[in-house]
Amino acid sequence: ANAAGDAAAAAREPLGEDATVAAAMPAAAVPPAPTFFDPASVLAAHGRVRYLISRGAGGFVVGQAIHTWQREDADYRLESVTETTGIAAVFKPARIVQQSRGEVTAAGLRPQWVHQEDKKGVSEASLDWATHHVEGGGRSESLPAGTQDMLSMYYQLAWSLSADAPPLVELPILTRKAIETYRFEFVGREALNYQQHVLSTWHYRTRNGTDAIELWFAPELRGLPVLIRFIDRNGELFEQRAEAIELSNDPSPVVPKETP
Repeated sequence: ANAAGDAAAAAREPLGEDATVAAAMPAAAVPPAPTFFDPASVLAAHGRVRYLISRGAGGFVVGQAIHTWQREDADYRLESVTETTGIAAVFKPARIVQQSRGEVTAAGLRPQWVHQEDKKGVSEASLDWATHHVEGGGRSESLPAGTQDMLSMYYQLAWSLSADAPPLVELPILTRKAIETYRFEFVGREALNYQQHVLSTWHYRTRNGTDAIELWFAPELRGLPVLIRFIDRNGELFEQRAEAIELSNDPSPVVPKETP
């Protein structure tokens, strides 16, 4: 279900000291609660986030994930390219491409077409909101209101958190096999470091069967997820940590304001 874990699963041997990355330094105190942001600003006209992917408590870097998007009026396009890098790419290369296209509505994102390429092949699905059905991969099933895909869900969550940090957010998620309801529970406000700045983030977590996902959203960075942690059914830990965020109306990498 998660691209980071799938792309890094082949790299389970130690990768050496050169491939390590330091975990985020815990801050001494959580900064003041940030000002809420306009939900429409979650997706700038153009944007790019580069994540480093690490495996295990030692933080061995095994890959990267690059999220890009375009928004024109009410239409959006999201793409994620996840791939192994460094030593992992030499011995067991892996690459996963996810795409999501749809509309931006008053309630957030409404996917209409979903595409994924990985070692299992290519899968696509069309979401027809007029008939509330999804078709693709030889299946046809009803489409619950608010359904997201495995890529759009990150940005829909950011949208949902723009005016508050609700204790629970439920989203129907379209996976490769079915539509499943994910329950994202609010853990609390936590401090994380990003580019030598301390961010006040909202920490959420969910569990899907034996897999667990934790997410840290940064309202100071338009609600974007700055840390995504996966724990798979084997107990293997993978983290996606934002290294650089670029938005169309801010051509330089986005850096939060200094904490007063």
